[in-house]
Amino acid sequence: MNTRIEQPGSEAARGADVLVRRALRLRPGDRVDVLHHDSAVVEGLVRAAAARAGVQVEVHDLGPLVHETSAVRLRSTLRGLLQGATASVLLARGGLPQEVSVAVVRAAGELRTRHVHMPNVDPRALGSSVRADPDTLGAINARLVDRLGAGATVHVTSDAGTDLTVKLGPPYPLVADHGCPEPGKWDNLPAGFVYAHPLDVHGTLVADRIAHGSTASRLGPSLRRKPLRVTFEGSRVVAATSDDDELLVAFEAYRASHVHAPRVGFVSIPTNPLARLEIGNLAHDGLLPGMRVFLGFSDSEATLAPFDLDHGFRLTGRGQTVRVGEEVVVESGRLTPALLQD
Repeated sequence: MNTRIEQPGSEAARGADVLVRRALRLRPGDRVDVLHHDSAVVEGLVRAAAARAGVQVEVHDLGPLVHETSAVRLRSTLRGLLQGATASVLLARGGLPQEVSVAVVRAAGELRTRHVHMPNVDPRALGSSVRADPDTLGAINARLVDRLGAGATVHVTSDAGTDLTVKLGPPYPLVADHGCPEPGKWDNLPAGFVYAHPLDVHGTLVADRIAHGSTASRLGPSLRRKPLRVTFEGSRVVAATSDDDELLVAFEAYRASHVHAPRVGFVSIPTNPLARLEIGNLAHDGLLPGMRVFLGFSDSEATLAPFDLDHGFRLTGRGQTVRVGEEVVVESGRLTPALLQD
């Protein structure tokens, strides 16, 4: 085991401190319940951070619940585990079955705990983008929301060939995420982005950073060498090409999975200033600056999208430049100083 990442002064330990003190806003005497699956190192870091903050900890291994087939029993078990907790956090080195994730969120909501979801978490993400202070993220989000206003046209380009136009506006609100949930609510970490269901998306997105969904997952060098090129008209995928035949077949299978699968559920612009370099972690790399396009899943409760799926596909590209009207907010994969400073 790498003991360096467990030392209180390390970057990963600092990320655990931000989770406990800033994201969950825990105080001495509070209780945090840690639900984990195959994430012993991160669980240890969070437990140590809670101890430094004088917070009680209860740890629950989700392993026995991953294969629970009864949604009623699953939810009842989770409610019993979380009873009396001030806050809770889910840690998983990989993803979790959708039904387990949903059951955790709903149980925490019913019990009015603050809940943070951290799938695909590892010490690298904990020591980088997770360290972003929620108040800082909130301030950057506010600047971006101000620029997007009540409606905006966003143009996204890249040297790889992305040329995408996104129109935003009523009746679909801008939603800002800064990683600090209210009691009875939940959020993901790492955080920091503004998102919305779009009025229209058209053009081409070259997904050479992340192409991840219910049928396939690609990120890193393999996707850079063989990206997925997706063309949109009327906020729907109308064509896709790639030299990665397996990825293309999987993406087409996703498109055919539901009438709404090819529709854009929401788009988002990440705002986390500590997400600077790719580290091979899905949650972290998805927050590198640019425009993310999510198909299928729309988070309709927040975005007011007219449809929603319980599965989806996310697409992101490298080195993008994002313009809101005439103003550049992301230049060649970097947030502009105007967004980062008052």
